[in-house]
Amino acid sequence: MNESTFTLVQKAILQIQPVEGCCPSFQLLEFLQGIIYDAIRREYDFAPDWERFRSYGTEETPDQTKRLRTATLYGEEKEASRQWALRLSVRDKYVRRRKWLLHIGLDVRPPNAAMLYYALMYYDHKAGSFSEFRQPLVSPTSLLYALNQNPRLACSCGSFQLPSGAIAIDEGNLASVLMLMRDPKRWIPVIVITCPDLISPILVEKEMIGNAVVCWLDDMETLKAVNDALAPDIFIEWDSVQVILPDAPGHIQHPRLTITEISRFGRDGVIGLLRQAYCESLRGEDRRTFVTVDDISRQRDKGLISNLQKRLAEASAEINQLKNTTRGLREENERLRQMNGKLSSEDSVREIASYEALLSESMEQYDALRSGVLGLTQRLYESIGQNFTPKTDGEACLCDLEHAIFLQLAAKQPRR
Repeated sequence: MNESTFTLVQKAILQIQPVEGCCPSFQLLEFLQGIIYDAIRREYDFAPDWERFRSYGTEETPDQTKRLRTATLYGEEKEASRQWALRLSVRDKYVRRRKWLLHIGLDVRPPNAAMLYYALMYYDHKAGSFSEFRQPLVSPTSLLYALNQNPRLACSCGSFQLPSGAIAIDEGNLASVLMLMRDPKRWIPVIVITCPDLISPILVEKEMIGNAVVCWLDDMETLKAVNDALAPDIFIEWDSVQVILPDAPGHIQHPRLTITEISRFGRDGVIGLLRQAYCESLRGEDRRTFVTVDDISRQRDKGLISNLQKRLAEASAEINQLKNTTRGLREENERLRQMNGKLSSEDSVREIASYEALLSESMEQYDALRSGVLGLTQRLYESIGQNFTPKTDGEACLCDLEHAIFLQLAAKQPRR
């Protein structure tokens, strides 16, 4: 995520799973989308189209004060991860040049677990303005409460489920709290308050939800037991706010606010410092893993390009194969054509020779027959003393012969 011009005011990264014994067909992604949809509708008075919300698309209110983009990415394999994200931009109701931006991302991994990424930020367009821009007061989103309080979900930060409120450390839960503090998989800090009369653990937990586990105690014996069990580099003072950071390579300096600092900053100031340190900043690693609409769109584009390249390579291979096949067919066709031409020429020569012989024989017979007809006609005309001019046409010869026979018969009839 790269929104360098915006100021981050609230973030959270949660691991979410269905509770044990949940229905095997439970669809975690769709269930989380439903909770997020309700939170958007409740907090921003915006009810986008559900199908577009849960899949892919853009929607804007008629007055153009709210604009939503969503994106979904499904892995090709059946057990592959699925990602979904939204980006909601909202104009501030009261500060004309202020714009809010909300990012929510889900990365659902098999068999049925999800990482939720939440970031709320704002931007003041100060160019050309003489107005004074005050930092906005931000209340924790109801979404994180809805997720953490849902009876069908278990939100965790490592090996331990997030508590539903501030943890009062006592003898009964001391062992589990110490395990939480030592958990190498924990990625959010543990805040231990030993002055609950000055700094309200309930209020701190409300402000820090999703970004810290808040514990408190007001008993010296319990505090001694905690310090005895912790590593030497961690010592919790009485009347202090102690932060125990997650494990990290190298030496870790665990921050602490002493009674003197608490008195100087006051309750709201202390809470503001805690929010600034752990709610209003993202580590480089968190920025890299944060699932956004733009990330999904880029992955979709990469997937489309990869598929097109794959199809292009397959098509090129098929075209080359067809070219080779066509070339072979053309060569075979040319060979067959030449062979056919050769065969056709030889057959034609023989057939023509046969026709020529037959025609020559027929012409000889015709000439002989025509000569005979002409000779007979000539003699018949001569026998009756008439001149005769022969015609070469075959049909005319027959007509002349017929006429000569008629004249011959007429000449032999007795006169009356």
